[in-house]
Amino acid sequence: MVVILLLLSLGGLSIQWPGDVKVYNQGLLIVDQLGHQLLWTDFEGNEGWRIGQRGEGPGEFDYPSGLFVDSRGIWLGSQTSKLQLFDDAGRFQDVSLFYTMGHTPIGWVDDNLLLKGVMFDEIGNPNMIHLFNPQTQDITKSFAAASPESVSNNFVNNDHLAIFFGNHIVYADAMTMELREYDMAGDVVRKFEQSWSGISRWEGQRPYMIDGRRLSKAEFYQALDRILPRASFMFHHNDREYLLFTIIKGMTESELVIQVLDLESGKSLGVWSQNLVPVAVRRDTMVCLSENAEGYFDLIEKKIQVPLAD
Repeated sequence: MVVILLLLSLGGLSIQWPGDVKVYNQGLLIVDQLGHQLLWTDFEGNEGWRIGQRGEGPGEFDYPSGLFVDSRGIWLGSQTSKLQLFDDAGRFQDVSLFYTMGHTPIGWVDDNLLLKGVMFDEIGNPNMIHLFNPQTQDITKSFAAASPESVSNNFVNNDHLAIFFGNHIVYADAMTMELREYDMAGDVVRKFEQSWSGISRWEGQRPYMIDGRRLSKAEFYQALDRILPRASFMFHHNDREYLLFTIIKGMTESELVIQVLDLESGKSLGVWSQNLVPVAVRRDTMVCLSENAEGYFDLIEKKIQVPLAD
């Protein structure tokens, strides 16, 4: 039996639509994409600060996305392709730069900004990960090739899995259903063991199948976009690193399938189903988002359903 505890109600906070969420300073950084804001709250529900409004000035956003943290502070991108830096109290720092339109920043590699999103090379091959030099405004390297078929059918977008850690990238291929780890040279370091339960596919004129149901090619393409990883993030537990991601699976009533990978061994620790979207992990407990009847979002605490290292 799983015990679900109400950890935090955001009923007092006006969050129109939560985007990126990060564990930070014994609490959570939450991006309100539709509200064009960034806020920090502790795990008891005490809001520490909130910044932002729609605009193009310092501390202003236009549908913000691309939240990450490093030793310099809190970085947040925007639909206007402007990346801004804030300190741990949400104060704007004297740093603001622009990156290529239509991409999402996910970290720094030396002086290059790491971006995810579709970009075509000189012979038309689509790549998903890019190193961008803000000084010269040039892409210095692109890798993590996506299938041209997946791009033409809109299978790939900036919400899909691309996790940056230790100068490596984990990326989910939309068509092959592979989780691949790349180094910054663009080489595949390893492929992760993972479980895409109930999903199968045939090429050519043979039938496309999901959960035993025969589909047309168009129906398969439409369904596949709901099976790609979402809500993906890394977490630490007892000095080990793990990757948790959500697969939205199902043709009519969607089911959230949660999987945890051990980044050291590359092995899957298992999968389970639930109807809550995880956004963070503290100790061995997930913090999940749940929209309440008033239209706000509660944070629900739920145990991870696979064993982690002691």
